[in-house]
Amino acid sequence: MKAHPYPFRRRAEIILLGLVSLVFVTPGFLTVYLKARPHAFLGAPWVRNATLAGVVPPPAPPPFSLRSLWNGEWQKGVARRFNENFPGREFITRVTHEAYLRLLRTTGINSRTWDVTLGRGQNLFINTYLIEYCIEREPPESLRPLVRQLRELQDALRQKQIAFLFLVTPSKPAMVPETMPPRWRARYDSRPRSIEYFLPMLKEAGIEYVDGIAITAALKEKAEVPVFPEGGIHWGFYPCWHVANAILAKLKDQGLNVQTIDDPTFAISNNPQTEADIVKILDLVKPWHFPVMSVTPRPLNVPDIDRPNCVVVGGSFNFGPNALMSSSAQFAEIDVYFYYNVEKVVQRDGATTFLPARPLNFARDIFAADCLILEINESMLNNAHALKAFLNDAIAHLPELDQPRQSFGAEAFADIQFNEPISFKTVQPNLIKATAISGFSVMEPHGTWSDGERATVRLTLPPGNSDLKVSATALPFIRPGIGQSVRVYANDHLVDEWSMTDPEFATREFRVPANFIRRQRLVLRFDIAYPTTHSEVKQSEDVRRLGIFLAQLIVENVRED
Repeated sequence: MKAHPYPFRRRAEIILLGLVSLVFVTPGFLTVYLKARPHAFLGAPWVRNATLAGVVPPPAPPPFSLRSLWNGEWQKGVARRFNENFPGREFITRVTHEAYLRLLRTTGINSRTWDVTLGRGQNLFINTYLIEYCIEREPPESLRPLVRQLRELQDALRQKQIAFLFLVTPSKPAMVPETMPPRWRARYDSRPRSIEYFLPMLKEAGIEYVDGIAITAALKEKAEVPVFPEGGIHWGFYPCWHVANAILAKLKDQGLNVQTIDDPTFAISNNPQTEADIVKILDLVKPWHFPVMSVTPRPLNVPDIDRPNCVVVGGSFNFGPNALMSSSAQFAEIDVYFYYNVEKVVQRDGATTFLPARPLNFARDIFAADCLILEINESMLNNAHALKAFLNDAIAHLPELDQPRQSFGAEAFADIQFNEPISFKTVQPNLIKATAISGFSVMEPHGTWSDGERATVRLTLPPGNSDLKVSATALPFIRPGIGQSVRVYANDHLVDEWSMTDPEFATREFRVPANFIRRQRLVLRFDIAYPTTHSEVKQSEDVRRLGIFLAQLIVENVRED
């Protein structure tokens, strides 16, 4: 039989072979090239894997040895390092994710519950929320033990004048079901969801709670932007502001010295930041733009000594209201125990610090706070493991409430002992923690410079009711022809004035009357009259506005004979 020639077969084979070679050979070639020229492709972040979100660098391979070579650990480590770092991985990842999302309307993540699904428009959903809203149905009896524990904890705290509040937050599918994918809407089970049983139980039990679901639903039609941003899973700042005010109003009713956030600044844009939480972790090709509203509170700047401490235990939905309450500058700090024991998040005056989780000291971390807020998202009621674990532990520690109340374990205040040096030198022990000072530059081996017109040190004192003597060792930065002047305040009371002309270390003492001290807090404020930069006096290019170089503080309890 005569063979029929296929003129394009060889050309197709060559093209296919070339593409396969390109895919497999190029990453290896680029890896070698970047090793030889580490500064190449600086303008091509997708080649250098410079902008991938949510990527945890793999550990370094084990040291090369005959043992690691023989058992294969060294080869596994090298292979993993290459697979997760080869040049161009970001390009392949972004193109693959974009194709999955546009063609299949999902991301292809190997997790049924945490996969991301594209709904109507640009609305993104995480499957775990869709599963709870559409499918999961639990009997109401499973919620009653949770309500009983909430009431027991609330009653115990109120007897000690500690404000208590329970916050229920909305989920995206429940709030905007019309934007869900049709295949999920078709699976909706019309039987009551857990939240429909839970809220009446809270009311019947007399639990003080804020219904974030109802507040957000009431805003849905009149809000200028969607209450749940399209490319995110969390609610927007506009409903968070309304919920924050509901929280503040209820805390004020319980005797806390707080005010609602009135007359904030609103701004609408199509450039989301934190609102694009899902989009960012998807690592897509094309940037997303969708309408969001920012809310900026007007800082109340309540004096530190009068600010309450707040503790929150819950998930990520409490971060929005907390951020607004923190930015209003009326809380000493808001300590968030993320899912109880995953992470500690400290919020103060709009700044956020993430700390590793550690075992709680309930007497200082919880029962010494001025208020406790527990939060749960409606989608988590059937899996409230973190909340239940906290309630179990808190109730087990309730006998500690009958002991003398301790000082709050604040991250923004440093615990000290009388007569022991408080060091501002990195080379000495008893170094003050960085979160307890404001208005200072970085700590140096011999002290810490103030930077600006005001520097503050926040201290938690041991129990006592007598006057204090404070010794401060510092040197001034002298403005030529003028010198340096400092006013020292203790809890907003003027206690000393320094006039300095000699740029040498000196120890100065001042007295703080006992009636200035409240709640075992001592906030020392140094108002600098002439903050000066090195560049102003032609000494260097340093642009810090220096005033005093603080080396040490000592606080003594003055006992009258």
